[in-house]
Amino acid sequence: MKNSFKLLVTPDEPFPMPPLREIGTHYITDKSMPHLEALITLRRRAIYHQKRLNNCLDDPLIETLKHNLLRNFDAESISAYWDRMFPLMEIIDAELIAMMQALHSQYDVFAQVINAEIINLSPNDVYYKKINKQLTEFPDLKLVIENIKGHEHFRYLDDLINTNKHIFTPRIEFDINGIYLMDDISIESFDRNNTSHAETKIRFMSHELKSWVDSSLKRLSVSLKSCQITVLEQKKNNSN
Repeated sequence: MKNSFKLLVTPDEPFPMPPLREIGTHYITDKSMPHLEALITLRRRAIYHQKRLNNCLDDPLIETLKHNLLRNFDAESISAYWDRMFPLMEIIDAELIAMMQALHSQYDVFAQVINAEIINLSPNDVYYKKINKQLTEFPDLKLVIENIKGHEHFRYLDDLINTNKHIFTPRIEFDINGIYLMDDISIESFDRNNTSHAETKIRFMSHELKSWVDSSLKRLSVSLKSCQITVLEQKKNNSN
């Protein structure tokens, strides 16, 4: 696999594989390869789980069954509705958390790429939320990381995943009386570290939040590329 890659020698050679090419990722050292391969895997997982999640949210039968239930409210319509809804809820629950975990993990893995490319700490000491402390020589990249960390979408993603892992699992909620059942399905409000997060629609997570994560990774890649070019120029000057 390694033979299929090219090292960055100019600013115009993006990573050749689509999951990283689409966010403009480059590399200048083979030490990054395990982390780049992990990042590829995580990006593929996020897309896979997003598709499975959206298939449930766009289920062609559940809205009809819901309207039949509200109109008739007899044993047959109740049974038909829940026979469809229970399996959908199980899939939505699993695919949502799997997608959010894959999105969240990309930041820590990208921090490993940053470390391998321009810092060179022990991988065990590298975390996305702390790596900015090691970037005093690269203030532009440090600022991009701090801006992403401070964004409400990152704080929500980070708090949801850590709450789900360590404290409790926020419930999925829905209102059968809403106009469109799957448009209103949400994660309940929750608190973490003195921050309150409002009830959040799952469609927002699957669309806007995932798109924001992809966009933030592009910003990280662009900023990292400038640092990589600086490192290459320094190595070239030192060799002369």
